[in-house]
Amino acid sequence: MPINSIPVRQEVTSEVLRVLYNNCAALRSIDREHEDYFEQKVRIGTTLQIKRPWRPKGRQGQAFQPEPIVQTTVPLTISYWRGGDFIYNDTDEALFLHMEAFHEEYSRPLGVMIANQIDADLLAYMQVTIPNYVGTPGTQPTTTATYNLARQVLNKLLAPDNDRVVIWTSEYENNLLGLGQTIFNPREVIGKQYLSGVVGTYAGFDFLRDEQLPTFQSGAWVGSGQVATAGQSGSSLSTNNWTSGDVSLVPGDRFTIGSGATGVYKVNPSGNHNAYNGASNLMQFVVTAAVTDTSGAAVASIYPALIPSGQFQNCSGSPAAGAAINMATTTAQQCNTAFALQKEAFTAAFIKLHKPLDVQCEVFGGEEAGTPGIYIRSIRQWQSSGPFAGYETERFDVIYGFAAQYADHMACVIYG
Repeated sequence: MPINSIPVRQEVTSEVLRVLYNNCAALRSIDREHEDYFEQKVRIGTTLQIKRPWRPKGRQGQAFQPEPIVQTTVPLTISYWRGGDFIYNDTDEALFLHMEAFHEEYSRPLGVMIANQIDADLLAYMQVTIPNYVGTPGTQPTTTATYNLARQVLNKLLAPDNDRVVIWTSEYENNLLGLGQTIFNPREVIGKQYLSGVVGTYAGFDFLRDEQLPTFQSGAWVGSGQVATAGQSGSSLSTNNWTSGDVSLVPGDRFTIGSGATGVYKVNPSGNHNAYNGASNLMQFVVTAAVTDTSGAAVASIYPALIPSGQFQNCSGSPAAGAAINMATTTAQQCNTAFALQKEAFTAAFIKLHKPLDVQCEVFGGEEAGTPGIYIRSIRQWQSSGPFAGYETERFDVIYGFAAQYADHMACVIYG
């Protein structure tokens, strides 16, 4: 009996997964500890509420001062389904396809394509979720100062020192004017050379090159927005003083509130919640949903929520009425972005799909495959009827979702 020239299904699937993982720089840089919840026998649905730690304030002095235990969560929703398919028939296999190099010529490009899709989805999610920012929109950094500022932002918000990365494009890399040859420490990345995009280490960050980083097109507005009323808190902000009919903010628009005595400033996340001062320490927010005005007034959904007091205080106080809305960009401005983040800022979960009956199927991934928490399913089937009758069909599927665990404390946009 002749030996089938097509590689074993598990071998092909594992190679596609390896290519996917190695080519997905952003995904390698975030936390993925929550997949197990979606694999339990008791089904939890499409959304997992991830607990954030209780944050007590503590007390001063001998008097007993009990604090309530308040749990907060962020949702991780499985909402993305990516994959790829191709078909071939007996004539294709006999006359055109190089079956001995099946992976290199057919399944590997498919793995790269799926990796690019996943990577683009994650980067786009980061783009409209991260509130903190440094740099000048429209002007890419040419010195290390901007990256040092990104480190400062993470430090002041008490992001852990380990597992920090900067994800940037070739333009950012080239604009360091050759400094990369002297500032990067290759010793830290010797063990990562097989991974795509690893550039080097500087200022506690591993620098990863990813050409899929999205540019950002800011919304449009006319006038100088202000805080409409005093004493506001929560995840929405009422504003006014815009020119009527000329406000159209988009997810990813960033801003600060006020300055000087009217400014809303970042606080140290520890129990004392000491406020920082100075223009560089104004609390930074990101718009999370499209905003339009009514007669110059608009309500913006924002992240993080304004929490001016209590255990989870994150800003120096409620904004004053009339405090200026300081937009990070000019109206309708296009700019480049890079991301500085600590691993726990974001998390992802991949679903381990079932194996359908009566088809040649392999579900591959997890710890044993060297891709913890990431799974891909491949199915090959001969079609005897239907629109693809007489063809061998190949399909690969990946289902996943993301959550911003601590994007407000552990991530920063680097404008360029």
